[in-house]
Amino acid sequence: MTPTVSVIVPAYRVTAFIAETLDSALAQTRRDLEIVVVNDGCPDTAGLERALAPYAARITYLRQANAGPSAARNAGVAAAQGRFLAFLDGDDLWDPAFLETQVAALERDDGTILVYCDSQPFGVPGAGPSLMRLEPASGPCDLAALLTGRRVVVTSTAVTRRQAVLDAGGFDEGLRHCEDFDLWLRLATRGTFLRRTDVLGRRRLHASSQSSSPETMLRAQVAVRQRFLAHHAVSEAVRAECSAADRRCEAEIALHDGRRLLAAGNVAGARRELAKAARELPGVRLAAMRRLLDLAPPLAVALQRWRRAGRTTAG
Repeated sequence: MTPTVSVIVPAYRVTAFIAETLDSALAQTRRDLEIVVVNDGCPDTAGLERALAPYAARITYLRQANAGPSAARNAGVAAAQGRFLAFLDGDDLWDPAFLETQVAALERDDGTILVYCDSQPFGVPGAGPSLMRLEPASGPCDLAALLTGRRVVVTSTAVTRRQAVLDAGGFDEGLRHCEDFDLWLRLATRGTFLRRTDVLGRRRLHASSQSSSPETMLRAQVAVRQRFLAHHAVSEAVRAECSAADRRCEAEIALHDGRRLLAAGNVAGARRELAKAARELPGVRLAAMRRLLDLAPPLAVALQRWRRAGRTTAG
């Protein structure tokens, strides 16, 4: 029987997690699904294939040279048979009701092109609240909200129509980061997104994840947003909000750079970057860090090194 839903699982440096991920997909209350696992040139292919062996009869397994997450997902989409696509990264997890809830929403409304839900980070101490607890409580998930960062779609919580992804051109294989953001923007010009507040996904945080470098992800976000604006007409109000979002991203990058320079003992560089950050990110903790750096630079350096060492141990 042709499956209704195709679950696309890119696999790169996820050997330790892939079995738990597949178990969560196979535990779904909705059963009319197929699982397509794409080995994107995993450095530990032998270990990955050993981990996949118990699932061989229940998955479609594809193997390719490393080409990045866009190419891996596109390969999975090309092999998919379902009307709907669900994207599940090889280290993330779903609640058993995830597919049943998400697909039902798409089946109820032909105008909805993509549905997504809330996701709880896990895997490190103090992983933080679910994503939607950090977003505005009200307002639609339209193109403007996506473009300006008021709404964020976590890839492993997204279910969309396969034909819509094909019509939009799939994931851009020239992008290694924020490729999902890029596709969501193109899809949002074609149909409606539905935001559900149920926490039905779990996003694993670990040192080898594709999004483990905040600075890289922030720079990619700015680049994708600016490229979209260069080719699409939006209102001046939205453009102004996008400029503000870019400034916040640049400030976050400066904050990360400042902390890194401080840990390296580069006091002058840390002062410069933290001053940049403070212009867009006023707050007590940043102000306290800058004050300590002015009053006692060696203590500020030692404190930042201690904090970085603690995060490395936790990760």
